[in-house]
Amino acid sequence: MENHRTRIFVKYFMLYIFIPVLIIMGFYVYMSTADVNRETEAIKSKEIYRVGEKTQILNELIGVPIRHSFSLLMGPRNVSALGLGVSVKTQDIAAALTSLLYGNPDYVQAHWIDAKDNEMVRMDRSGRYIIRIPDGLLQDKSDRYYFYNSMDSALGSVYVSQMDLNIEYDNIEVPYNPMLRFSTHIPRRGSVDLGVFVINFSAGNLLDKIAVSIKDTHGASRYLINDKGCWLRGPTPEDARGFMLGHDRTIGTYSPKAWEQIQRPSHGQFQGVDGIWIWQEVAPHRENVSVRYQEKWKVVGFVP
Repeated sequence: MENHRTRIFVKYFMLYIFIPVLIIMGFYVYMSTADVNRETEAIKSKEIYRVGEKTQILNELIGVPIRHSFSLLMGPRNVSALGLGVSVKTQDIAAALTSLLYGNPDYVQAHWIDAKDNEMVRMDRSGRYIIRIPDGLLQDKSDRYYFYNSMDSALGSVYVSQMDLNIEYDNIEVPYNPMLRFSTHIPRRGSVDLGVFVINFSAGNLLDKIAVSIKDTHGASRYLINDKGCWLRGPTPEDARGFMLGHDRTIGTYSPKAWEQIQRPSHGQFQGVDGIWIWQEVAPHRENVSVRYQEKWKVVGFVP
């Protein structure tokens, strides 16, 4: 009789208490998981928007010197001066480059380099002023990769260098000055190759545009990498540009699984054990200008 009562008790306990409790607990777990998933998707959506917003800003910022580089070939003063072939009016070239630098605060230098690797005209920003470098201080640029890559580019096209550190008289400038160079191979005048125009674009302000704003409340970090995975803006300032500073810290060493995903498509998202990764490739509008890039860049958002 006692065993029968026990079995009845267990039966009713299971039916009216234990099973309902399990159902309630399962429902709670389901709702909690659903809340987490909704929160995760909301964070992804927000970061996708932010990464796209930052990428568009970079597209616009980089597009401006591309247009200006090409316009140097079209300026009537330059066309007239260069039309003289070997007897170029350097003062007219200097005037055109000076005007360009005064109108664009992120342009720190503008050069005309002839086909024999020599600077012929160089204008530098010095505080509020633009100065012409004396002929005796002009440099041989034959060892600069951007010069010979520009000379190898099609006449009239724009070449965009990698984002590296400025070098003056064979030494990296200190404090570090991240730099992009936009150059155009000047169309020949008869049989004369007149070399290239080069604009030195200080990329510090551009990199600052990627920074996380105070409006971001989801713990995101935002970076810029090149197509080799090198940090151009990384988790710390010391991580950037290892290819020039002698270290191998890249996004691949920081998160190998994320780099496997990021390096292939132009945009996407990946959720790894370390967090959520969102990326989009920088692709400035060319406006019918032929452009050759030394490297490609991606804006990367990370939410731990």
